Amino acid sequence: MAYFKEVLNKGAQPPLQQQRQQQARQELQQQWLGEDGEENELTRPPTLEEVQTAIHIQKSHKAPGIDKISAELLKQGGRNLIQQMYQLIREIWIEEEIPQ
Repeated sequence: MAYFKEVLNKGAQPPLQQQRQQQARQELQQQWLGEDGEENELTRPPTLEEVQTAIHIQKSHKAPGIDKISAELLKQGGRNLIQQMYQLIREIWIEEEIPQ
């Protein structure tokens, strides 16, 4: 997780870059929100069921990714692991930042 903190949580950005990022974020938000301003399936955080499904459809007996976590480990983690993964993913999605 330290790798992601270093890569994603950069220090203060120049004002112009911050302004451009904010503008891009607003444009995307307008594009993906419905006319009524409600979230749709592309903008809302993943549900617990979606996280559970994503974990269970991972192919077994494959090399783990950069995080060194194998699909088998995630699948065998049970309900508690799925709940913890869901809470972490939701926090990252909403805050748009890797938690400390």
